[in-house]
Amino acid sequence: MDEHPSEAPPDTGDIETAADRREQAADVRESALDAREYQVMAREDAASARTIEVQKIRTAADKRDELADARDLVSSKRDMAANLDGWLHNTDDDEAPKARELAWNDRKHSRRDRIASADDREHLAYNGPYTSADTEKG
Repeated sequence: MDEHPSEAPPDTGDIETAADRREQAADVRESALDAREYQVMAREDAASARTIEVQKIRTAADKRDELADARDLVSSKRDMAANLDGWLHNTDDDEAPKARELAWNDRKHSRRDRIASADDREHLAYNGPYTSADTEKG
């Protein structure tokens, strides 16, 4: 068997080096893929946490509005009763003005609650849930 130099088997060192380079490139691609998967999972977790926070804020705002409505109803009834009592009995005692003042205070607090609820909803609409920096500002 006559061997010519061109027919000699390739140097095994070249094959191993090429295989090592391919394996290293595959490792780099796999690491990059793992990093992207981690980023996706982190984004999904953050989105889920934001969704929960948004729901908490909206629920609290809705509850404040319900309480404000109830307080307004009671204060309106108190105010009307004081007015009616004063009108029917033509009295000018201390109870009617006190009742009217309490009713006015209740309506003032209800208005503030509604404003706070509206502010929370507006913040959500334009900025998303509050961050710790938002809550530290007041």
